[in-house]
Amino acid sequence: MEFREFNSANLIKPLNFHFYQDNLILSELGKEAIFLFHEFDINTGDSLSSFVKFGGGPSEVLSPISTGLINDDLYIYDLTTQKIVSLALDQNKNINNEYTLNDFYMWVTFESDSTILGVGNRKSFAKIERLNFKNKSLGKEVAFHTHIPDQYSTEFLQDICQTLLVTDPSGENYSLLYRYIDAVEIFKSNRKNSVLIQGPYFNELSYEKAYTGEMFVMLHTEETTENFIYAYATEKYIYGLYSGGKAIERESQTSNTIFVYDWEGNPVNEIILSRKILSFGITPLDDKIFSYDLDKGEIIYADLF
Repeated sequence: MEFREFNSANLIKPLNFHFYQDNLILSELGKEAIFLFHEFDINTGDSLSSFVKFGGGPSEVLSPISTGLINDDLYIYDLTTQKIVSLALDQNKNINNEYTLNDFYMWVTFESDSTILGVGNRKSFAKIERLNFKNKSLGKEVAFHTHIPDQYSTEFLQDICQTLLVTDPSGENYSLLYRYIDAVEIFKSNRKNSVLIQGPYFNELSYEKAYTGEMFVMLHTEETTENFIYAYATEKYIYGLYSGGKAIERESQTSNTIFVYDWEGNPVNEIILSRKILSFGITPLDDKIFSYDLDKGEIIYADLF
């Protein structure tokens, strides 16, 4: 699938893509950036605005690892400061609300204007936690890891079972794509149990266990494989960027292969891209993919299906 240039934007490390009305909104990571969010006209590629300054002060963000759109509002989870902020895209794009979380999550998705689904809480054996971030109360519906060996601490388990978490636009269905375990797990609102799907290459989990003086952690071996390294979901499909490379190699953090599943867990397609990418976004109609070429410094896109 051949990429074409959309905009020659000089960005540091673009991560998350969103589609708002007729515009593309793109977030980036990197302390060298002045603004961390950028808006483009999706039809012309023209740059429209940049907003949310990098920093640790009020109305600033350090590492917007997870983002989500709820109606006209953009929600941002700052991994470094463990806070959630929101701003109105149809107004001045200034941060108008901030909420500090009690626990650290590796990744979150925004279920509503008050709740998130979070993964990677190192104090918990949960696969997914539902949290009302406004009053900081945990929801009742939580997916837990089971059959845990006695010697596994919560920190060590969360290291091994690192996942990406995506939801469909309704927020009713969600999926975990595992980083070191070659698997995809799907949860649907109309189904009591999740569906676990074997990944494409049956890669075995390989790791070493080390003690830091405070906790046990996972160490990579020469055989540790990176499986799913980024994910995106639409109403119809789950898209997983698949590496298959060794975790000790820098090249394993990008890939040109995306595996597509429907929400019943059926494999739909394997997309081979013309360039290796770090992340991507899919338009709501599943007709275009947008990404960023780190080598050439340009936003790129391609037609799907």
